[in-house]
Amino acid sequence: MTTALERKILDEFKKRVDDGELREDLQVTYRVSGGAPSKWREEEVRLTGSGRQSARVDDDLQPAAAAKARGKLGKDETLGLMRQIVAGLDGLIPRSEARFVPDSVIGSVSIELGGEQADFFFLADEDERLAAKQALAPELTTLIRTMKKVSDRALKKPHGKQKSRSRR
Repeated sequence: MTTALERKILDEFKKRVDDGELREDLQVTYRVSGGAPSKWREEEVRLTGSGRQSARVDDDLQPAAAAKARGKLGKDETLGLMRQIVAGLDGLIPRSEARFVPDSVIGSVSIELGGEQADFFFLADEDERLAAKQALAPELTTLIRTMKKVSDRALKKPHGKQKSRSRR
């Protein structure tokens, strides 16, 4: 069950996206992290209402793929992505209900508006979801694909600022 603050943030986020009022103080952050110590994985993607995007990836299984990048999307593309994000929010678990076994790969989506933040979670690894019998709603699958697309675009965009990184 979402808290009053989480509900307020979600309602305002949905309203602003519906009205096309995307500003810098609106930010969505998608994170995936976890795994066994030798298989640790971490990915983070941020998208602001003004279209600024950033992505960062670290993966113990693919250390050479560690990278971070920044870029900017156009207003129409940002609005389209935010609409896809809104469609997937209902399948997420609020912090108060999040329960996962140790070494799980956990995903989260954080919505920030004017300095207030609401965090929602999901089991990110497909094999772990199947074992736990936690299917994702189709809208949530779309949200994950959307944020992965933002990440991939930022990390592969030739004119974006991109750096390869060494692990932590």
